[in-house]
Amino acid sequence: MLKMKKLCFVILFIFVSCKYNGNFENLITDDNKRWVFYYKHPDSLNKEDKSTYFFNTFLKNSTIKTYVFINGKENMTYNFESQNSKMDKWKYNESDSTLSMFGNNYKVLRYDSDTIIVKKIKSNTNQFLINRNPSK
Repeated sequence: MLKMKKLCFVILFIFVSCKYNGNFENLITDDNKRWVFYYKHPDSLNKEDKSTYFFNTFLKNSTIKTYVFINGKENMTYNFESQNSKMDKWKYNESDSTLSMFGNNYKVLRYDSDTIIVKKIKSNTNQFLINRNPSK
């Protein structure tokens, strides 16, 4: 009976983890997602960070849009496109799970509907993209 419970738990975990059918690009480009980039786990952040923060939306055309959320309002921030920079582009390589963005490469370690855990390849440090959609 215990083995059956473990098996059910594993199946449930796989089902929840694969909400986007394993398609990382569908997850990251979801119009309802507001991805906040953290250098450490967000549970360790101060409460002051909750009312004002920067977030990104990833568009299907490989463009990243950056916004700031200040006291309940979304505002567009600096547009890298006007500087003809590669900083506003992203690319995902499914064969090796590499996400390129902001001029860096990251190995996608794990993701679910609201959390993406990546490892920065240069520094070998884990970082986090957390969906903080204020409308949720």
